[in-house]
Amino acid sequence: MSKESATTGVVSELAGDVLRDTLARLACVRFSDSTLDEVLELIVTLACETVTDADAGSLTLRRQGALATPHYSDEAVLALDEVQYETGEGPCVQALAEGVVVHSDEGLDRWPELAERAQAAGIYSVLSSPLEVRGEVFASLNLYSRARKFDEEARQLSALFAGPAGTTFANALAYAAAAKLNENLREAIATREIIGEAKGILMARQACTSDEAFDILRRASQRTNRKLRDIAVELVSTTESQQARKA
Repeated sequence: MSKESATTGVVSELAGDVLRDTLARLACVRFSDSTLDEVLELIVTLACETVTDADAGSLTLRRQGALATPHYSDEAVLALDEVQYETGEGPCVQALAEGVVVHSDEGLDRWPELAERAQAAGIYSVLSSPLEVRGEVFASLNLYSRARKFDEEARQLSALFAGPAGTTFANALAYAAAAKLNENLREAIATREIIGEAKGILMARQACTSDEAFDILRRASQRTNRKLRDIAVELVSTTESQQARKA
C-alpha cells in the first residue's frame, strides 16, 4: 500500500474532495502570470481552506540570515510567528530548522512566551510542516487553531498538502530566479550598448581611442558620483537632441 493510500484512510470524503480541489489549483499555477508573493499567498490560503480546524496560517522562511513571515492570513498569527523568532524556539522555528513536522498536541506550555501570546489571541494549537523538495527545506507552513489540538484528519491533510505545496514553492522560486537572471542579462546588454554608443560619440568628438573614451566616461562618473551608465545615457540623449534640432 502506498503512503498516500495509507494516510487517506482517515480523511473523510468531503475533506478528500477539498484536498483534491486544492491540489488541482496548485497544479494550475502559471508562474509566468503570478509573482512569487502571489504564489506564497495562495499556498497559505489553500492550506487554511484544506486543513480541518485551521483558523489561520503563515509561512516562515529565511531571508538574508533572518527568519521572516512573508505571508499570513491574520495579523494575530504574524505576532505569534515573530515571538518565536525573538525567542528562537517554537513550532515554526523547529520545523524550518530540522525539517520535521511539529504539532503542539500537548499544548503550548513548552514554549512559555508563545503560549502566553497565543492564549491572548485565542489560539491553542499549532501545526508546522516543512515545505521541502529533494531534502531541501524551503519554508515552514504554520497552521494555527482555536481547537485544543489538530485531529488525525487535520494532520493527514496537512501532510498530503505539504508535499505538492513544497514543489510549487520550489518551482516558483526557480522561475523567479530565472526571470531575475534574464532581466539582469537584458539590462547588462542594454548598458553595454549605450556605453558603446557614448564611447563612439566621444571618439568622434575627441579623436581618441575606445579606451580613452571609456576613461572619460569613468572619470565623469567618479567626479559626479553617478553611475557610468547614467552618464552615457545623458551624453547619447543630449547628442541626439542636438542632431534633431540641426535637422
